[in-house]
Amino acid sequence: MAIVSVASFFPMGFNIWFIAAPMLSAAFILAVQTLARGRTAQALALMVCHVLVMPPVVAFGPSNAPVGPDAPVDGSSTSSGEGSQGGGASSLTPKLEELKQKMARSRAEVARWLSENLAEERDSGYLSTNSEKDVDLETRRAIQQENLWRGEVFAEISRITGRPVAEIAATYAKLNGKSRATSRADQ
Repeated sequence: MAIVSVASFFPMGFNIWFIAAPMLSAAFILAVQTLARGRTAQALALMVCHVLVMPPVVAFGPSNAPVGPDAPVDGSSTSSGEGSQGGGASSLTPKLEELKQKMARSRAEVARWLSENLAEERDSGYLSTNSEKDVDLETRRAIQQENLWRGEVFAEISRITGRPVAEIAATYAKLNGKSRATSRADQ
């Protein structure tokens, strides 16, 4: 459930419910089995996470937001309510909301760097410049800024979840790589 929760913080271009629904069904079955074996505390913990925690996290996560050239870049999305303006229920802290908006504004630029082989996605979750290409100073600085924002996002999610930053970054890299591979296959 923790991995699906973390995944719901990253816009991946598909609805996270396709992953969460089967996982929640399995969690319910496991909770009933755990209860049947006499482990009441563990079963109740699973049920609380299953019923009270996961649905809001997945429902209001930005992964339900539209992704692509027509997606809003000002942080307004139908899935995260009013965001950090205070009117709606948002699963993001104000700092994460701000970083999400910054990264959304640079999404097209990152896609251009990757398509022109000026930058490469690393397994660490960060971008690196392509050593075989002559990358200008402005692009190098922009890539460093993107990496700085990613590092802040990873650190904030780590602070919230208690997971190591490296684990969060590696999960992002895996999910982002799969998302890019899927979008390339669709084209």
